[in-house]
Amino acid sequence: MKKYEYKCIKCGDCCRAGLEISIRKEDVLTWIQAEKDDFNSHIQIDPKSISSEGLGGYHIEEENALLELLKRYGESKYKEKKKELEAFIINNHDYMGKGIVPLPIYTFIEHLGRMPILVPKNLQAVLEGMKWGIAYILKYQLNRFCPFQKENLCSIHDIKPHDCKRFPYDEKGKLKTDPHILKICKGISSLEEEEG
Repeated sequence: MKKYEYKCIKCGDCCRAGLEISIRKEDVLTWIQAEKDDFNSHIQIDPKSISSEGLGGYHIEEENALLELLKRYGESKYKEKKKELEAFIINNHDYMGKGIVPLPIYTFIEHLGRMPILVPKNLQAVLEGMKWGIAYILKYQLNRFCPFQKENLCSIHDIKPHDCKRFPYDEKGKLKTDPHILKICKGISSLEEEEG
């Protein structure tokens, strides 16, 4: 079995790989404290989190605002709360068009169509959206590069999102060594071959 080690070589490839970067409450609070009020323009709603139920294969069960509403309020108040959620999204986010990833993910707000890019109007809207169960992700440029990358380096290194800080490790702190990650990250190297 191969063993691996990791040392960042500052190639910037991870910032150009188009990896889905989740935005956490802690990230937003850090940015508010750092007075990075314009960071909202680099965030969008994860369309999966406001998708209708039944889109198998796209993990909508994880962090889905509709399922959260149903769980929290039950069938009796679900329709009413769903309308409130729709109003919150429309009033606190700007529609920026359709995403370029060709996934068949439609939100529960029918007129938005497939893979809408919904950018929060401010960071407070992100915090409020998270209370509704909405998940937010980093909004990439058209070339799928991170908007914070400058000359192969992270321009917000000290306050970058948690997902970026832990890359290429998983949530449990284990180094990811699947072929996709090995292709992206030149900082992961094989130590030796072991039998068995």
